[in-house]
Amino acid sequence: MRERSTKEILDGITAKMREQEAADAAEAGVDVETWREQVAAMDRAEAEQAAAVALTRRVNAVLPSRLRGMTFETYEAPNASCADAVVQCQTWCADYHRWALTHKLDESPPSLGMMLSGNPGAGKTHLAASMVRALTELGMRCVFIDIPEFLASIRSTFDGGTAVVTVEQAILAPLLVMDDLGAERETPWAVETLYVIINKRLSENRPMIFTTNLLFADIADRAEGKVSTAISDDGSGLYLRRIYSRLREITGSLLILDAPDYRATMN
Repeated sequence: MRERSTKEILDGITAKMREQEAADAAEAGVDVETWREQVAAMDRAEAEQAAAVALTRRVNAVLPSRLRGMTFETYEAPNASCADAVVQCQTWCADYHRWALTHKLDESPPSLGMMLSGNPGAGKTHLAASMVRALTELGMRCVFIDIPEFLASIRSTFDGGTAVVTVEQAILAPLLVMDDLGAERETPWAVETLYVIINKRLSENRPMIFTTNLLFADIADRAEGKVSTAISDDGSGLYLRRIYSRLREITGSLLILDAPDYRATMN
């Protein structure tokens, strides 16, 4: 008996698939072409659902649960300046994404970072989380840390705990978002830890996004040692001044959110 050629085998498989396709179409009460369109639509829907699930997992791995629903679309700008801040944040994300896809190893990013400043409850963290989500949707890798919680997590490792994000991960992340700068207890250890991260990232052109209640004048005063703190007079006070001095390098991208505390309107 002659062995079937590869072409004959493939033709037989194709014929059976067409027979099954015709049977499925008949069962559904439509013609074959309509059935193919329906199958393609179902395949697209499944692919979109799988992509949405994958995106949710990536976002959940970066953002704490309280911030996962925050997007540019859900941010309600209370005034024109805040609406403009949304546009600038979106533009920064687009510029960073373009650079990340095309830059050479020795090419600096278009901006070393952005600082969102304003009163508590102005929406700074919402916009920072929205930037993380937008960039995550574009396939960019980000690390988000709440600075007081991050330092507490690192400190817990001294007693055998596990850090959610390590200092090394904060240094090496392609993009680091540091939430609530200035809310941390300015102990010598905390200040030195933040200085190591910020200084190392700036020296290696790794962008950062900050949120803070501090204004530019506050940053300038701290950089110049005009603000008295609990550690101003010891060696760590120098680290504190250096931190805010380095931050002035990126305050060209300083956005001031002049808005009331939205939490107060919820009470």
